[in-house]
Amino acid sequence: MNFRLFIPIIIFSLFCLGGCQQEITEIIDPQPEEVFSGDSQVADLILRTSLNDGSSDNIIDGSSCISLVLPVTVVVNGKEVKINSQDDFKTVEHILDEFDDDDDTVKIIFPVTVVLADHSQLTINNEDDFEDLTEDCVENGDDDDIECVDFKYPLNISIYDSDNELAKVVTIDSDDELYDLMHDMDDKDFIHFNFPITVVWSNGDELVIENNDELDDVLKNAINACDEDDDNDYNDDDADDTELVNVLTDGHWAITYFFHEKDETENFNGYVFTYFENGSVKAKKDETIIEGEWESNGDDGSLELELEFEGKSYFEKLKRDWEIIEFDSTIIKLKHTKHNEPASYLTFERPSGN
Repeated sequence: MNFRLFIPIIIFSLFCLGGCQQEITEIIDPQPEEVFSGDSQVADLILRTSLNDGSSDNIIDGSSCISLVLPVTVVVNGKEVKINSQDDFKTVEHILDEFDDDDDTVKIIFPVTVVLADHSQLTINNEDDFEDLTEDCVENGDDDDIECVDFKYPLNISIYDSDNELAKVVTIDSDDELYDLMHDMDDKDFIHFNFPITVVWSNGDELVIENNDELDDVLKNAINACDEDDDNDYNDDDADDTELVNVLTDGHWAITYFFHEKDETENFNGYVFTYFENGSVKAKKDETIIEGEWESNGDDGSLELELEFEGKSYFEKLKRDWEIIEFDSTIIKLKHTKHNEPASYLTFERPSGN
């Protein structure tokens, strides 16, 4: 063989090898704790964190599983509103909150384009198709996405293929890209986040994560770590009702003041109210028991207590959406207002001996 002809071949081969080694690398027994497979728990948590969060425009579409591609035009209580950005959601909220006793409606002018949970887009041409798409994802419904924490991009991720023993490093710049990567993984694929990485909590706090175990713990804890604002209000103005619920369901209560056009407190003298965590409530006086239901919320930025009783007519007067004026462990003061009607007042206190 002519040696002078052989030298260029060697040089060319070395050049090709050097040019590819940054993209493809032979796996040499990576440590188990350094990688995870596509069917692992942490892979599922990462996938759920990368889903599209559709809750920010619920005041328009009523569905946390999709988001609308702006601009869109809606008719709110008969008024046409052009939504160019999320700032315009406030206009919609102002119209809806103008009166307390009207029937609020938001109608979308079709066609519109929506972004699904997997970040794909779909054009919807009419209301029937829209309802078919959103019927399984309604206000306060359960959705899969983890909204309390987000990844801070870019992320550098090593991908290992156990079949052909090849690996490459990719840079991920968005939830969309991360979702595609995690969705396409299977039990034969292994990946490794090049730590440290940073996640951002819903309140803006940042956390640096150093390994897979920390990542798994953080994402698990984030599932129920915040109010995901999956109701139909704008801009997450909800109030936390946790303390109210704890106080209400701890022990017994008595009505010490009820005013509805006149003082009617005496109708409730002797009744002891017990609120249960399952949403039921009982009022007992001697052998008489009145059953009802209760629900608390903070959807409009203030705490509310909804009551509903059956039986005696004066108990039916308690059927209101009561606003909490103040409360502590011994007293709960409530008020109900309705457009063009006098306000009603209700006070619960601990009964004697409790």
